[in-house]
Amino acid sequence: MEWKIFNVAGEEEAFFQEVLLSLAAASASKERSCAGYAREVRPDLVPSLRFLKAPTENRPAWGVLRLYASLGDTPSLALLCGESLQEPLAYLRSQGRGRLLREASVNQEERSWGLIGLSLPGWVILFSEEVDEACRDGLDEGFSVAYLPAKGVSLSLLDPTLPAEEALQLLFFMTLQALPERGEPEGPGTTGLL
Repeated sequence: MEWKIFNVAGEEEAFFQEVLLSLAAASASKERSCAGYAREVRPDLVPSLRFLKAPTENRPAWGVLRLYASLGDTPSLALLCGESLQEPLAYLRSQGRGRLLREASVNQEERSWGLIGLSLPGWVILFSEEVDEACRDGLDEGFSVAYLPAKGVSLSLLDPTLPAEEALQLLFFMTLQALPERGEPEGPGTTGLL
């Protein structure tokens, strides 16, 4: 697990939004630009077709990234963590967003951190005080934003030191808990399960 701490440039909400949306848009555009043909090939033949790239090769290597804000500190700081940060940071710099990446020389353990959101290939997941149940929006850039209610959720469980796999498992259960109730089944003969 790697993490970097940055000084928040400008208005906090705009900073966090730009970082998360930029990273998600990169992964969405890479997925759309898959090379190859729309023809199914037997797995044993794929190695002999070197001119075809497997679709997974076009996906970003950085996987899940979590973005945190320092709690109660001045100046405001952001912490970005993931399995590897070299490629996502290089991507942000290549897109002219290097101004966002002014590193701060602060020890991560000296601060308290609050999770702002996650960036996954094609998705941004945000925790919001303004929603009561899970919902999502599709954006023109080819990715979606999911909103999970922050009320009653212990975001401290998603600590920056938590490995990505464990963080995703916790996030999965948080998402399930945020789903709305199905309601009463309608019509005669419905049992409610299927």
